[in-house]
Amino acid sequence: MLEVKPGKRIGLSGSGHEGIEMGYALEGSAVLTVDGIDYKIGKGDSVSFNSNLSHSLVNEGRKIFRAV
Repeated sequence: MLEVKPGKRIGLSGSGHEGIEMGYALEGSAVLTVDGIDYKIGKGDSVSFNSNLSHSLVNEGRKIFRAV
């Protein structure tokens, strides 16, 4: 379970790492940045990308963002 409070940013990996990232948004919304491109994600959205790309997530909303 991933939980990000409103206004918080998590740097999942500044320079990337080996593997594949996958996730499913359960609640709230956030902006996922992968290799310099922003993607707005919300409840019901799923993501998958190569982990060797730099990536981070920020909750710009007013509710907790939860994902698995």
